Amino acid sequence: MSLLKAIKTISVGVAEAGDPVAVLFATVTQTSPIKVNVDQRLTLGSDFLIMLDHVRDLQQGDAVVLLRVQSGQSFIVLGKAADA
Repeated sequence: MSLLKAIKTISVGVAEAGDPVAVLFATVTQTSPIKVNVDQRLTLGSDFLIMLDHVRDLQQGDAVVLLRVQSGQSFIVLGKAADA
């Protein structure tokens, strides 16, 4: 590996480590199989969602809180968002 590629690889790793997770809000658009919509621009299906035991009874229209895992390839559904 060249020095330039090594520096780029290290830079990407440092940048990702600086933002290991992100908190997102989404709306359940479908329940079987589960789909949620984040900010009306990104729809995530069951392949990308990690469901915790206590949030298995979601219904269409429910607001949920998600944690984006560092790689951005999976999202943990923390639970329903409380009404404000």
